[in-house]
Amino acid sequence: MSQSKEDTKYDNTFKSFQNVKLDDKEKREIYLKVSESVNKSKSGKLSWHIRPVFNTILAGMLLLIGGYLLVNEIIFSEKGNQSQENEESKNPYIEIEEKISDVLQASVYIPYHEDLPLKMAMFMVSTTSTVEGEELERRYVAAVIAYSHLDSDELDTAEWDRLKEIIRPPGTEPFELVYGDFLINEKHEATIVIFNEKTIQKDLRNSVLYGEEKIIAGHPIKYRVIERELPEEETIYSFSFKMDHTIYQFTFPVEKLTEEDATAFVEKSLKQILKVEEK
Repeated sequence: MSQSKEDTKYDNTFKSFQNVKLDDKEKREIYLKVSESVNKSKSGKLSWHIRPVFNTILAGMLLLIGGYLLVNEIIFSEKGNQSQENEESKNPYIEIEEKISDVLQASVYIPYHEDLPLKMAMFMVSTTSTVEGEELERRYVAAVIAYSHLDSDELDTAEWDRLKEIIRPPGTEPFELVYGDFLINEKHEATIVIFNEKTIQKDLRNSVLYGEEKIIAGHPIKYRVIERELPEEETIYSFSFKMDHTIYQFTFPVEKLTEEDATAFVEKSLKQILKVEEK
């Protein structure tokens, strides 16, 4: 038998084990065992024919299964590590949450949205002062969280400087930045205003939690469309709800998002908040 014909028989024998990586020496050894078993079967020794072939097939199956298990172990291990890393990377607002929770004395969770980044977080502060301008009381009313694809620029900086220069009479509400740069309201694509139910004024609470009741993510929500004039004229979708003693109000400009997109944003956010509350 020529070497080329012999190699061809080797290849034909191992066609069913194409996923098994064997070198020429290993192929030759297994082929000889198979050939030996076939020759012995011709002399009537059936049991000796079956055993080597069975052992050869079993060895091939073990190689296949062993390789499969090893590869899957590596894949699942990598997926597990990647999943954990993704979970950690999708919680970038812990420090902001802790700051707002501490100041408002309420349990606060800031939702993460990969497709719409958080650009600004600030406090609304109510101050009481004398006629001479001496501050008598400073009270944190709410936290404002703004999401947008737009960045702060000279226009936002100019507006921020203007607000700081305004002489504020008693009872006005200046702002205190917690995260990011000031972003004018026209640039907000989604806004969350967060209150402590224990400290919010009753009329403001009733106004925030007013609207048609809907169920989103299994939780009752107050929904309505608001046409407001300040700080500028615009129409917004408003979704508000209470979680323990924390009140969340989500608002979206009608000209930038559809009602379906706004609802989807609230649903995704609410699922994150509920998941944290269950822990």
